[in-house]
Amino acid sequence: MRTLITGATGRVGSRYAGQQLAHRQPIRVLVQTEDQAAAWWNRGAEVIVGDLCDTDAVKLAVTGVDAIVHLAAALDDYATTGLAEAARDAGVPRLVCVSTNLVSGPEHTMSFVTMDCLFCRIVSGEIPATLVRETDTTLAFRDIMPKAVSHILVIPKEHYADVATLAQADAKLASDVLETVAIVAEHEGLVADGFRVIFNTGEYAGQEVSHVHAHVLGGEPLGPMLAT
Repeated sequence: MRTLITGATGRVGSRYAGQQLAHRQPIRVLVQTEDQAAAWWNRGAEVIVGDLCDTDAVKLAVTGVDAIVHLAAALDDYATTGLAEAARDAGVPRLVCVSTNLVSGPEHTMSFVTMDCLFCRIVSGEIPATLVRETDTTLAFRDIMPKAVSHILVIPKEHYADVATLAQADAKLASDVLETVAIVAEHEGLVADGFRVIFNTGEYAGQEVSHVHAHVLGGEPLGPMLAT
């Protein structure tokens, strides 16, 4: 699946696009200068040179892609509207708009602002993700802002706000999630040296998406559990 990424030269966009390339996901980027184009071309991306306000460049950029991830500070401007119209005309099935203004914390994690539940929309296929494993009840995919060499999220397909709610409501599904965690860790080669599983629950724990998810991290020494 080829994804068009706008804003790939910004802080958030460059990290997201770089992560997709690291996992060998085909991407196309829309950049404004030849120097930017050369840099992304050398990294393995397909490149279109132009501006979001350039109708011809946008039409060319959206042609033949399966999804668009639009990264911009403002999402209510002329450029976003034009991109949405071009995507519709080209028959692109998925358009995700992300505000890069909603960035918090030292790791610069980003919030998706155009959806009720980000992970439910990944489950439905509306939002693209780099899948690692899928079962009848669970989904595992790579975190777009990894905090370790290997950083995978494991979720139940059914929506539960957090791990405590899931455990009390459906013990079998909670078990399925843990089973997928174990299989993913083995698949990633993390078992021998060790790995970490984290369920952030609630505001104090820093839970960013209210859909229970396990962070599976490893592939390098992870340091202390909490910053001191």
